[in-house]
Amino acid sequence: MPLTNEKTAQEIFYEQFNLPEYAARYNCDGYHNGCILEFKKSNHSTINSTLFQTIKYLSSFRVRGIPVPANILLVFPNDKKVYVFKSERYSPYIHKLYNDSASRNTKSFTKLHTEYETIDYALPQGINRLTQLLHKDKPQWTKIQIDEHCVVGWAQTFYRLRPQAKKEDFLHESDDLFTTYGELREPVVLADYIMPYLEVGNQKFKYILDKLNDKMTQKELGAFYTPPLYAQKALELVREAIKQVPEGNDYVIIDRCAGSGNLQEAMTDDELSHCILNTYEYFEYLVLRENFGDRVREIIPPTTDDDYEPVGKVKGSNALNWQDGVHPVMRQYLDDPKCTVILFENPPYSGVGSSDVFSMKGEKSNWSQFSVTKLCDIKTDIGIVFIQSAFKFFIRKPSDAYIVFSPIKYWKADHAVNKKLVRGFLFNKKHFHATEHTGVTCLYWSSEDHTADELTVEAYDIDASGQIVADGDVVIKRVHVKIADKLDKTNLPAVVCNFNGYESKIIGNESGQSIASGWANAYVYSNARLDLGLLRGNSGKTTAFSITKENFMHVLPIIAAKEFLSANVRRDYKGYEVIYLSGDRFGSWFNDLEFLKRCFLYCCLFYHNKNLSFVASDGRFYRNELCFDKGTIASRELAKHTLNPKEQKMLNLWNALLKKAKKTGEYNPRFTYGLYQIEKEINLRNDDKEYVYPDIHNDIQALKVLLKAYYAKYIVKKLFDYELLK
Repeated sequence: MPLTNEKTAQEIFYEQFNLPEYAARYNCDGYHNGCILEFKKSNHSTINSTLFQTIKYLSSFRVRGIPVPANILLVFPNDKKVYVFKSERYSPYIHKLYNDSASRNTKSFTKLHTEYETIDYALPQGINRLTQLLHKDKPQWTKIQIDEHCVVGWAQTFYRLRPQAKKEDFLHESDDLFTTYGELREPVVLADYIMPYLEVGNQKFKYILDKLNDKMTQKELGAFYTPPLYAQKALELVREAIKQVPEGNDYVIIDRCAGSGNLQEAMTDDELSHCILNTYEYFEYLVLRENFGDRVREIIPPTTDDDYEPVGKVKGSNALNWQDGVHPVMRQYLDDPKCTVILFENPPYSGVGSSDVFSMKGEKSNWSQFSVTKLCDIKTDIGIVFIQSAFKFFIRKPSDAYIVFSPIKYWKADHAVNKKLVRGFLFNKKHFHATEHTGVTCLYWSSEDHTADELTVEAYDIDASGQIVADGDVVIKRVHVKIADKLDKTNLPAVVCNFNGYESKIIGNESGQSIASGWANAYVYSNARLDLGLLRGNSGKTTAFSITKENFMHVLPIIAAKEFLSANVRRDYKGYEVIYLSGDRFGSWFNDLEFLKRCFLYCCLFYHNKNLSFVASDGRFYRNELCFDKGTIASRELAKHTLNPKEQKMLNLWNALLKKAKKTGEYNPRFTYGLYQIEKEINLRNDDKEYVYPDIHNDIQALKVLLKAYYAKYIVKKLFDYELLK
């Protein structure tokens, strides 16, 4: 009987040829022992398109640093045929980039190589041949060429295979300091997978040198390369600062975090002649010296003789360990009353809470212990330390200026700067090697003292054609009170839940007072979904707060506020890392009964309400009280309110969904259910990835659409009015 289900056919094949379940990975049908497998139900007429689909997988493997299998196996189980291709013959196609999914636009591929092997595994000899291919003693791979598109992936693969390795082990060339080449040019660990990189120098990688560090060093440095278009835009601020230099004054443009110098690339020769550049990471220093060594006033240090440290850093270049915060080369300019200082930099930023450290002379040393850090008042973020030290040691004369790239947290929430803003930009950090569309500011601060509660900055994005585009003005408001400081953190539930709502551990006796817990990190940040909390148990976070039957109506608006970015209302760089949660007007919404009702209705229905009904490991039953199921506290509260037509429509849809859920075999009559638990435990898929209860799935999707529209229309404005969002 012909197989109509690819999943079933794949499982039968895996069992027949003793393939492990984990071989079904990397979004393909099989990756095992130097072979990639792709299954198709239909006959061999689809070989061309299936082959091209597989080649696109291999292209993705190359970019991600995943070894490229030597053998492509196209499996047609209804024919009991496998067509075997050598991936090396398709190397030019594997080395291309494809922007669409692997399964799309494949029919145009007509380069089917005539030299392929056909295996009929209905026959014993075919079974033997396939077994031989799939279980070779030594897997075979197609070696790929390294370029700027795949070098990061292969660097990270190298670090996974050699956990103690650093960038110099991967990248370096033979020179006066090194007597051997690194892995990139003389592969050893990756010898089976990559060809030696033959180009002289690392110029091709200059914009991604920060990404070529191992993961720990990336975290240590906290570095983000600055896109050339944003660097050029920022030069407008530098040039405005230069215009403020008093007649007859000299000026210097100092960058303590120059990296490979991409902030300086668009400068004129005259502007470069005023630059003093410093960088901490050795390979970035080499590129910096090569590009700017004879064009700038100073590079610190001016030579690499005896200045290289074995851990890949440059001696004396750690700006947080300079005596009195200033390098001796810079001191003469700072002390000259006729010299204006313009500090222009993109400092690293990462929080002390994540145990970020710098590697110094092979030893781990927390940056909070550096001499400059100790002299600063706020030590929560390495970027804030750089910014404080700028005003503490460099920006002292009336014409001095600080132009800095950074998330706005340092001004908005930490209040590390109280100076006059001359002009500022908001950029999209997605273009800085980041993963999210979040906001990063570039602000021109003068040395003049000034306290403001809001800033107006100009927003600029980079469009699909690679052009910088003006995107209006953005008003950024300061936050004075953290919402977490206003909430009750006592009487939390005894069970600790993971962020998915399910039990993690039991920590004590149930107080009986909490019906749920939330957590409210200080700000709405780029990981807003992780910062959003509503659980039946304790989240275990230090900012967790207790939700009781007495306070739930008053605190649910905080959960609604945390949903702002996750709800796609402003899921862009003007929202992320710009709009924060605020306690500045805490309690001002307590008497707004209509607003309280709306937040209550939304929070009891929305998907991110991860309250669950469950029996904990100690046998205690935890009941979801914040859902509109039978007899819950929320249901009793709902009866007190009058609903408008849109609210009634949502509730009617919810009741219909719940009624259908109760008829399923997965429904537990002891439990009370919210949308999240129905989605997780009842809205299941079969082996074909089809929904077992399509009506339930459709109702869930429809409810989500209604909730999103309701939130945007009826809740968001009030969140800003009451400064829950600011």
